[in-house]
Amino acid sequence: MSQQGHAFDVNAMTLTRWVLGQQRTAPTATGDLTQLLNSIQTAVKAIQSAVRKAGIAKLHGISGDTNVQGEQVKKLDVLSNDLFINMLKSSFTSALLVSEENPTAIQVETERRGKYIVCFDPLDGSSNIDCLVSVGSIFAIYSHYDGALAGQREGAEWETGLKDYIADKKEPKSGKAYGARYVGSMVADVHRTIKDT
Repeated sequence: MSQQGHAFDVNAMTLTRWVLGQQRTAPTATGDLTQLLNSIQTAVKAIQSAVRKAGIAKLHGISGDTNVQGEQVKKLDVLSNDLFINMLKSSFTSALLVSEENPTAIQVETERRGKYIVCFDPLDGSSNIDCLVSVGSIFAIYSHYDGALAGQREGAEWETGLKDYIADKKEPKSGKAYGARYVGSMVADVHRTIKDT
């Protein structure tokens, strides 16, 4: 909080401010990742607004479709997916979009194509939204690579340290093993786990 005694922090660290600061420390930065993160932020804010107004706007309930996981698609899922796709395409930073709500990847038109691949679940936990379980958006950003990808038989393997860590969590030499307790929404589960550590 600033020294002037304001009720609000007038010098708040926003996501945009932080990302721009990080961009300035990278000498080879082009601004594309900053633009991409800004577009995701805008989509998430629009989704948050829709979730808050869902009852008034009649956005609760199912759309009648089924997603790639075999779950019934909610109206909010459709809206959230459309928001993510439109924001990402409009950013001119992504080449390929992979959504939980679409059976196949979406290739961005050549004239709007950038260098990133974005994978996302636009509204994780939506199947529990009627129970007031926390919901949120999950995304991952990858650099686009035009070369051949390794197949299943290439033998990709975890490093020894990671293997040992996972083995110890499954069958610890001391203490008790971690259980698979979960809420059913990755956002809620991660939040609970972070708060408990």
